[in-house]
Parts: sequence; structure tokens; C-alpha cells
Amino acid sequence: MAIAVTFAMAIAVTFAMAIAVTFAMAIAVTFAMAITVAIAMAITMAIAVTFAMAIAVTFAMTFAMAIAMAITVTVTVTIAIAIAIAVTMTIAMRTMMAVMTVMTVAATRIAAGIAARITAGIAACVTACVTACVTARITACMTARATARITA
Repeated sequence: MAIAVTFAMAIAVTFAMAIAVTFAMAIAVTFAMAITVAIAMAITMAIAVTFAMAIAVTFAMTFAMAIAMAITVTVTVTIAIAIAIAVTMTIAMRTMMAVMTVMTVAATRIAAGIAARITAGIAACVTACVTACVTARITACMTARATARITA
């Protein structure tokens, strides 16, 4: 019995590990990548868009108001109040719109860069974690089953 059980266990564990690891890795990687990419994209887009919009709006408003105020003060002092108001508002609005357009393009590029980096980081972490967990579970389950069958 001792020798039979020893050989049976050795053979069972060897085959079970080979089969279990092969299937476990195939299944784990497939599921891990699907789940990971979905979660990572959802989280990443939420974070990236929030940060990108906050940065873009802050910069755009700062630059636009600085330029608009500089033009407004200069024009208002130089020209009569009635003309100054009309001219200043036109220039300020056009300047602000131009700056907002430029900053929106910049913000989109910044957001894309941030999103790509965050997505890659989160995807790598989640993939590693999910792959390890799923592989461990499937390996343990298949090893136990194969060992039980071969031993019996």
C-alpha cells in the first residue's frame, strides 16, 4: 500500500500539475484580460477625463482672463467709455474663445496621454492579480481532482 500510494501520488501530481497549469493559464489569461481591460478603461476614463478637464479649464480661464483684462484695461483707458466697452467686450470674447479652443486641443492631448499611462498601469496590475488568483484556484481544483481519480 505504501509503495502503491507513493507511486500513484507521484504520477497523479505530475500529470495533474501539467494539465492543470496549461488549462489554468489559458483560461486565466483570457478572462483576466477581458475583465481587466473593461475595468481599467472605465476607471481610467473617469479619472483621466476629470483631471484633464480640471487642468484644461483652469489654464484656459487663467490665460483668457489675463489677456482679456490686459486688453480691456489698455483699451478702456485710451478710448472713451462707450467705445471702450464695445471694443473691449468684442476683443475679450474673441481672445477668450481663441484661447479656449487652443487649450481644449491641448487638454485633449493631455487627457489622451494621461489616460494611456493610467490604463497601462491599471491593466498590468489587475491582469497580474486576476491571473494569479484564477490560476491558483484552477490549479488547486484540477490537481485535487486528478489526484483523487488516479489514486482511486
